[in-house]
Amino acid sequence: MKVLILNKYALKYKEELKKYNKEDIFIACPQDNPPEELLSEIEIIFCWKIPENLLAYAKHLKWIQLMGAGAEHILKLPSLRSDIIITATKGIQAEAISEYVMSYILAFANNLFAYKNLQKEKNWMRLPRFTLAGRHLAILGLGHLGKAIARKASVFNMKIWGTKLHPEPVEFVEKVFPPEKLQELLKFAHFLVLTLPLTSATRGIINKETISYLSTKSYIINVSRGEVIIEEDLIEALSKGKLAGAVLDVFTREPLPVDSPLWECKNLYITPHISWWSEGYIKETCKIFLKNLSLYKQNKPLIYCVDRELGY
Repeated sequence: MKVLILNKYALKYKEELKKYNKEDIFIACPQDNPPEELLSEIEIIFCWKIPENLLAYAKHLKWIQLMGAGAEHILKLPSLRSDIIITATKGIQAEAISEYVMSYILAFANNLFAYKNLQKEKNWMRLPRFTLAGRHLAILGLGHLGKAIARKASVFNMKIWGTKLHPEPVEFVEKVFPPEKLQELLKFAHFLVLTLPLTSATRGIINKETISYLSTKSYIINVSRGEVIIEEDLIEALSKGKLAGAVLDVFTREPLPVDSPLWECKNLYITPHISWWSEGYIKETCKIFLKNLSLYKQNKPLIYCVDRELGY
């Protein structure tokens, strides 16, 4: 069976896959331009994203295994046929992202960014700090990632609330709200963490109105998709002191353009979409793909199938 690996690290993925599977043919393509004749015979593609023009040539494509959790970029492509199976990579990002989130929560609580600036000035000054015990953590989206964050935050005795499309008890989470009860959740939040998939319902969910429910002492951390926040509204809130601070690892446009006003925004901390990455990510991604490949050959249901109606 031929599998096309479409990614700038395709050679590393191929090397990892061949350690455990020597019977199938893995074709590494570091660029998004494999020859048309190759695409016409490919049944499986293992990738982050697929350009529309490439997908149009893959006439015999039956299954796309994504290297990440998000599928919105694939679902909107006009050439995506209804018979193509789409599976995502879920679960393995949770530890890295939850540690990223907690590192910023702890940094804010201990005023670490301000102390670094004082160090540059050689200024011996004591600043206020607070403990996390009893502070409200609001998690929008209690999937694999949201649950991992809740588990880590519980160690600090935080009061953890969250949202879930279909509310049900979640370990370490004191209260689980449906999306329509967002206002009730936000008005108590000291920290708001976004772990939502990008859908029509979540696009722009953090905007001028929803930000107004938050305290001026609240912090926002976004590790989901850039489009869940109206960036102009966030900039306005930070510049006018309506929020204490924010962390963005994801953006509406990536890479973030050099002329974006976000770069100069007060109390905003930017990272280049790296919260998910950790040593061993390629190995763990390949494990999920190989498990699905085995199921695929046996005509059994694959794991982490994307629901096209839900968008994830």
